[in-house]
Amino acid sequence: MPPHRSSLRLRLPPGHVVLKFSLSGIRIEGKKICESLKENSDGNQWIVILGLTPKAIEILDDERCDDLGGISYRFRWEGSTGLIKVIPPGMIHGIVRQNLSSVIGRKLESMGLSWKEWRWIGRATHKPAAPVSKGKQADQAFIPPSRFRGRIRPSGLWPTLVIETGVLESLPRLRLNAREWLTNPGKKVRIVVLIIITKSEITFERWELAPVPVSYPLIDGLCQQNCSIPPPTPAVSVQQVYSAQQVHVSANQVLGAPLVLPFHAVYNRPPQEGEGDILIGKKDLEYITESDIGTHFSF
Repeated sequence: MPPHRSSLRLRLPPGHVVLKFSLSGIRIEGKKICESLKENSDGNQWIVILGLTPKAIEILDDERCDDLGGISYRFRWEGSTGLIKVIPPGMIHGIVRQNLSSVIGRKLESMGLSWKEWRWIGRATHKPAAPVSKGKQADQAFIPPSRFRGRIRPSGLWPTLVIETGVLESLPRLRLNAREWLTNPGKKVRIVVLIIITKSEITFERWELAPVPVSYPLIDGLCQQNCSIPPPTPAVSVQQVYSAQQVHVSANQVLGAPLVLPFHAVYNRPPQEGEGDILIGKKDLEYITESDIGTHFSF
């Protein structure tokens, strides 16, 4: 691959769209993607944008941007290349993401912590320090009090926990996104939860950065370890982005519960008395994957 080619074009599905920046062009292609996803519930949800100017980045990066005709999306860029993830139409992706955030908040409150202490910041953009010209938006992101204390609006700060959703065909790209979040400068993001939604199942993958043996098997070049507890540090080790856990929720069963979010990683400090890892059990996962119009499997 040519060295100048942006990493944003890696591991995208075969049907991804590439076009030069044009709001009207993005609107047209975004609408086509939405219609396709609505009909099939899977397929391409990515648009690569070439020739971005600073003004174009400003427009697409605006959290309040409605220049795409009501199409919900997330945006990231590197230099003059951008990548848009179109959020599938309908409520299910937003509901699952919001329900997971709500359950995490309730678990923290049950430990005696106040909801006023942390922030969920949704689509806010995270950027490395200048002069690097890049930025990325999460579907949802958690910032603990130690990272925004004294600020009314903690935009621009790095979260400890990132949540990203997508369809099955997006999984290779989402796993690459997990690597990029976890290997950001300073390694400030500690956990990435990927949520993959299909007609028959919702899968939660928890990704971390931890010392693991090089010999662990890889998925898409990322280390795979299907357990909720990181392996012991070996005598010779490297830091790898690895899949610490997978949980599968279908209409008839929940496999791999509870989803475990280590407290220290999420809250950016060791747990104190009455605090501990956030355990998202079977009942929690059943709630997370339901909507007010029935289960997610009805689509």
